[in-house]
Amino acid sequence: MRGHGTVAAPVGLARRTLSGAALFFFAVGASAPMTVLAGGVVATYAGTGVVGVPAAFPLVTAALALFTVSYVAMSRHVPHPGPLYAHVARGLGPGPGLAVAPLALLAYGAIEISLFGLIGVIVSGLLGGAWWVWALFAWLAIAALGVLHIAINARVLALLLVCEIAVVALFDVGAFTHPADGSVSVAPLLPGSLFADGVGGVFALSVAAFVGYESALAYGEEARGHGALARATFGSLLFIGVLYAVSSWALAVAVGPGRVVAAARDPEAGLPMSLLGQRYGPVIGVFATLLLVTSIFAAMLSFHNTAARYVFVLGRERVLPAPFVRIGRGSRAGAPVGGSLLQSGVALAVVTGCAVTGSDPGRGAVHPAVGGRRDRHHDPDGRHVAGRGALLPPRWWHQRERLDARGGTTRRRRGGRRGARHHGGQPAFPARHAARVAGHARPARHGGAGRTGRAGLGRPGAPPARGLPRRRTR
Repeated sequence: MRGHGTVAAPVGLARRTLSGAALFFFAVGASAPMTVLAGGVVATYAGTGVVGVPAAFPLVTAALALFTVSYVAMSRHVPHPGPLYAHVARGLGPGPGLAVAPLALLAYGAIEISLFGLIGVIVSGLLGGAWWVWALFAWLAIAALGVLHIAINARVLALLLVCEIAVVALFDVGAFTHPADGSVSVAPLLPGSLFADGVGGVFALSVAAFVGYESALAYGEEARGHGALARATFGSLLFIGVLYAVSSWALAVAVGPGRVVAAARDPEAGLPMSLLGQRYGPVIGVFATLLLVTSIFAAMLSFHNTAARYVFVLGRERVLPAPFVRIGRGSRAGAPVGGSLLQSGVALAVVTGCAVTGSDPGRGAVHPAVGGRRDRHHDPDGRHVAGRGALLPPRWWHQRERLDARGGTTRRRRGGRRGARHHGGQPAFPARHAARVAGHARPARHGGAGRTGRAGLGRPGAPPARGLPRRRTR
C-alpha cells in the first residue's frame, strides 16, 4: 500500500506496536543515565581536569538537535528497522547503503558486547566470583528477552529506567540542598570553566554519553506512527541533555567545584554512591549500586534489540542467509529471532573467548585519560599499572592488589613489561590480532526478489527494495 510516495515495508516485525513512551524508554535506556553519572561524568572530571563539564552538555545537545531534525524528517519517508542503511540507500544508492549497514551492526553489537565485561567486573567486585560468570548470567537474561515480543522488552526497560531516574533525581536534590561550600556555585556552568586545557576530551566524552538516543528510529516499522518516533527521539535527546547537565553540576556542587577533580581521581571517594549513602543512608547507597548494574543491563538490552534489527535488515536484503530473517510467533510474535540469536551467539563467543584466554576487562578499562593527567598506581614491584576504574568498587582493587602482592598473578612471573598498556607481557591490543573485514553482497537479479520476498537492489532502473521510497523522475 502506497502513501506519500513510499512503498510499505513487508509484513514481518510487530507493526504499530510501540507507543511514544515505549520508544522513549528504549532511547533513554540505551544512554544509561546511572552509568553516565557514576562512570562517564566522574571519568570526565578525572581524566580531563576540567571543572566546566556541566556546560558541555547543553552545547552537545544543541549540536545533536541539528542532526536529529533531518534524521527524524527522513524517517517519515523511510520507516525502516535499519534507519542508517535506509537513509543512505535512498539518498546515495544501494551500494553505499549496503556498506553502511554492516558498520552500524558492528557498532551497536560491539557496544553491547563490551558491556558484558563491564557488568561482569562490577558484580564480581560487589559479590565476588569470576567476572565471566556474572557476564554469562547477564548473557542468559539478554538472550532470553531478545527473542520475546518487543512490548515485553519495553515493559522491562520502563521498570528499570523509572527506578534509575528516581535515584539520579534523589542525588541531584541532595546535592543542591546540601552544597559543600554552603551555597550552590554556578562556576561549573561558566564558559571560562569549560574552555580550558582538556576541553576536547570533555566534548568527546560528553558526546559518548548520548550514544543510543537515536536508536528509537530502528523501531520505525513497529512504532504506532511517525509522531511517536519524533516525540521519542526529540524527547530523549532533550531529557538526557538536561539530566546530564544538572547531574554533573550537582556532583560538582556536592563535592565543591575546587575539589571535584581531585575527588573524581580518588577511587576511595566512591563518587557518587558515597554521597547518596551520606545523604539518605546506606540502604539507598546499596540500592543505587544495584541500579548501576540494572542501568548497564538496560543499555545492553536496548543495543541488543537494535543490533538484531540490523541483522534482520541484512537478511531481508539477501546479504545474510535467509534464516536470519526468521520472525517469532506466539509470545515472540514480530521479534527478529534470527537476528537476536546471531547477536547472542557472537556475544557468547566473545565472553567465552575472553574467559578462556584469561583476559581481564577490568584492568584500566573504565578510567580513560583524555587531555589531562592520568592517575597511576604502583604495584608492589614499583612498576606503573593502569589507572583504577571509576566504576569499580575499591574492594575489587584491594583484592586484586593482594593477589599481586602474594605473587599469584604478578606480571614478573608472567614475563610482563613495563607500561600501563601491557598486561601479562603482551600489549593490550596486539597488532597481529587485527582483522580486516570485507563483505561482498550479491545483488538480486534485475526486477527479481529473493527467497525472503525482498525486491533486489540490482542495477540502475531496477525496482527499489520494499520499504524504501521509489525515486521520482521528471
